[in-house]
Amino acid sequence: MPDYELRRDKLRKLLAKAKGDALLVTSEHNVTYLTGFTGDSSYVLLKRDGEVLITDMRYTTQLEEECPDLKLEIRPPGTKMHEELAKLINSNRLGNLAIEAGAMTVSFCEKLKEGCKQTTFGTSEGLVEELREVKDNEEIAAIRYAIKVAQSAFAVIRPALRPDRTEKEVGDELEYQIRLFGGVCGSFPAIVGAGARAALPHGRPKEDVRLGDSEFVLIDWGAKARLYCSDLTRVLVTGKLSPKLLNVYGVLLKAQLAAIDCIRSGAVLKDVDAAARG
Repeated sequence: MPDYELRRDKLRKLLAKAKGDALLVTSEHNVTYLTGFTGDSSYVLLKRDGEVLITDMRYTTQLEEECPDLKLEIRPPGTKMHEELAKLINSNRLGNLAIEAGAMTVSFCEKLKEGCKQTTFGTSEGLVEELREVKDNEEIAAIRYAIKVAQSAFAVIRPALRPDRTEKEVGDELEYQIRLFGGVCGSFPAIVGAGARAALPHGRPKEDVRLGDSEFVLIDWGAKARLYCSDLTRVLVTGKLSPKLLNVYGVLLKAQLAAIDCIRSGAVLKDVDAAARG
């Protein structure tokens, strides 16, 4: 299990460095990263001397399972989130409060400010994201597991890619297999594009396009498992490739190998990209 307390302590140090009294975490992904809680409509108020998760009574049982040691503030029925937050902020006498502006509506922020006249609000975009940029061992293991789930699902559907199968059938089967192998769902709706439709950046699989109608098919998919997502792409030959397509394949293979050769610990991502582009 990830060390959520360590993550919060690291965030506290960043908060102190930014001279903030507290940070209100409203991004659902960031709340999960800091606590392990996978429900919604819940925020974390992180102070220099502790933290509290503000939620409602729907999640009491789930919270006992996912984060039993976390201090909770249960919002009673009929009390709006901004009202409960204002009460908590005022009771802690917070002089200044950093918010995640990208994960809070202007309307909500204005209502919250109205209830906290003695508190100065400021933005602190990227504090949690700065921590999330560097993956710990638990996260790396989870990402590898998500890759394994996606690969296992693909290994099942690949032998069944008959000419009469449609793009949508392939995408639906991939999603089903991902769940069978332990994934929660796909990382995103699977992209299955036959022939010229493979050039669509985020093409949706169609019910009336069959794999046998073209000489190749692109499949772009991923699995969400243990809170992390994988993303893989494969291009499979379903017919006879023209000399032009064979040449394109060779160019892309060379670019891919150049990028792979550039990847190592400490490498700058733009350098990897430049290696692929030649």
